[in-house]
Amino acid sequence: MNIKNLFFEESKEDTPVVPTTQPVVAQPSPTSQPVWTTTGTPSPTTTYQPQTSSNEIAKFMQYFEGLFDKSNLPGPDYYEFIKMHQAMPSVLTDDQKIQAAFAGVSAQGLTKEQLVVTAQKYIDIIDEDSKKFMAAIDTKALGEINRLKGNIQNSIDKLKEKSDLIAQLQSELIQDSANIEKIKSDLVGAEQKYQDNTSGYKIACEAKKAEINTNISKFNTLLK
Repeated sequence: MNIKNLFFEESKEDTPVVPTTQPVVAQPSPTSQPVWTTTGTPSPTTTYQPQTSSNEIAKFMQYFEGLFDKSNLPGPDYYEFIKMHQAMPSVLTDDQKIQAAFAGVSAQGLTKEQLVVTAQKYIDIIDEDSKKFMAAIDTKALGEINRLKGNIQNSIDKLKEKSDLIAQLQSELIQDSANIEKIKSDLVGAEQKYQDNTSGYKIACEAKKAEINTNISKFNTLLK
């Protein structure tokens, strides 16, 4: 089993989150959730405490069983001893299982010293595998963490752009509303001026016409 496959699924592109009309909101633990600032940098308030399930532990125990099986040294050694130990009846104590399992492998020629030496070799196998594990998890997990941080920062940048645009549009709406009110006021003034000018012109026009008609009448009466 590949080390990476124990911890990660194939990377998938983030899918947009579509809010429902009745969202189910998970209640975060106040002791484990980081607080995100507007810069996209997590500000954890407490240290995260891993909660390893029994299934997780069983998965890794099975992984190490496969690792030991693949790395089994030639001849009887600690691996054969521990397999025989695990096959012992549960009614026996652990000490009794050790003694009985050793009696079985010693019959195949394994000595106490060889048992201790080969047990240490399996510790060395675990240590070597641990180095590979840390290299794999650093490469994969840190890459995923950085990718997600980048996605968060991109979303924050887009949110800021939209917020700035909304603020700009709101400012333009206010200015446009003010312009409309000014235009309405100018319209009222223009209509009043039109009415005043029209009325004044008509009055003056009729007055002049009346004045001329009066003069014409006098011309006809007075002048010979």
